[in-house]
Amino acid sequence: MVKSYITLISKITEMPCGARNKSDFLTRFTTEFSAKNITKNKPYIMVIKSMMTCSYALALIILVVSLSIVGQNAQANSSLLQHGQSLTLGRVTHPDFLFSGLHNPAAANTMVSPNENLRVNYFFSLTNSTEYGKVDDFIDELDQLIDILDDPTLAGTDDVQVTLNRFNRVIALAGDEGYLKTTSGVYFPLFPLFWRPDFLKGTISAELNIESQIRLRTLPAPLFFVQEKNTFDTATSAYIKNAIQQKFSLGYSQALSNLIWGGDLHLGFRLNAYKMELSKQVFLLRLISQDNIEDLIKEEDKNNRRTTTGMGLDIGAYYDKQSYQVGFTITHINSPRFEYGAIGDNCDKMVERSSQQNNCYISDYFSNQLGFFDPNETHDKDIAMTVDGTYHINPRWFVAGSAQLASFDDAVGGENQWLSLSARYQPKKSFWPSSRFGFHKNIADDKLTLIALGFTFADRINFDLQSSLESVNIEGQKLPRGFGFALSIHEKF
Repeated sequence: MVKSYITLISKITEMPCGARNKSDFLTRFTTEFSAKNITKNKPYIMVIKSMMTCSYALALIILVVSLSIVGQNAQANSSLLQHGQSLTLGRVTHPDFLFSGLHNPAAANTMVSPNENLRVNYFFSLTNSTEYGKVDDFIDELDQLIDILDDPTLAGTDDVQVTLNRFNRVIALAGDEGYLKTTSGVYFPLFPLFWRPDFLKGTISAELNIESQIRLRTLPAPLFFVQEKNTFDTATSAYIKNAIQQKFSLGYSQALSNLIWGGDLHLGFRLNAYKMELSKQVFLLRLISQDNIEDLIKEEDKNNRRTTTGMGLDIGAYYDKQSYQVGFTITHINSPRFEYGAIGDNCDKMVERSSQQNNCYISDYFSNQLGFFDPNETHDKDIAMTVDGTYHINPRWFVAGSAQLASFDDAVGGENQWLSLSARYQPKKSFWPSSRFGFHKNIADDKLTLIALGFTFADRINFDLQSSLESVNIEGQKLPRGFGFALSIHEKF
């Protein structure tokens, strides 16, 4: 059985579709989609089947618990995941696509038909997105290193120095390129919601969702040989960051008609209430093969998890003319801050030589001594600005694009700044599905490039798929570095 460091992420939980509570559900759901698709015992096609099984379970659970969740604090991610058709179209707004109305609070006023006053999401919306680092050059050798740390005789007849040189190169590559990030999200029935009441001139918008994000990376340290024990050892560790975020938001948008060049200028704002659970932990690479690693990870996650709440404010402007639309959005104007649980502190007060104390000391080593991360980290939702535009070539075709004007970190430390180009085709015959195409590039971080394809059936059922142009070879299987899907059911404009 493969013991790659990436499979450590699956140890956060045992049952992929079971959960201790509603917050834990998305964490479990995310881990099922991420780690198991790189094991010999779980070929890629089996992962797809597992994803479908979890999707069905998710739908049933949402139907049962959504009413009770609406009455509680709602957790969410902000700008971590594109939902519904936006997985293909990017951060652009178009009244045919319900979830596109969430990007710019000013665009909410365009999401309800003039002869109606309400538009909602009929059922649940489910989205997942996963990406790997460039792991081709080291993933198999990293598995071998874990085996050698457990049993040094597996190094064979190679000279000690040859083994050290070989695997120190592997460790360095893993530290530079080795990461896995996966994000999942759910919108509950009725949300997003757009309502234009008779007593107001504009439109009220509301959303309620839960999203979870996990990132695992390698913290590199030299491999060395212990003469007295005739073994190899290293402080190289796996670093896991986990965010579960809930959001409930209310917004308002109103039009200033025929103000500029005969078009409508829409202005809007949105107030977001966040509840975020953030945790991080460090584990020595050699611990992955231990039988009790699952319990240890669960205990550390419980001890390190910190829950904080906050409010965020977004504003936007949206110009709407018959043949084109242009939008500008500023999110997180007040830059709300959320806290991670501290690690690497008060190690001497823990049980002597316990696994908890060992991981505490290794966290201190990588944070306070080597400076790989801040032991008292916070996540700040920095101010982000986005411009977008749509041009209608004819009634069947439109092209669109969006750009984020500066880079920002997501909740688990991934750097993001996305550029998107997309198009939509609406066939003449209504029984044919409409189709959309997208191209997205993260110009920050490792510059991941994604292509996307989506379809709308019967003007209500939406399914979108996303895959990277870059690929990785894992366990003899060529897989895209990034992939995702989105499913939603809602009313067309």
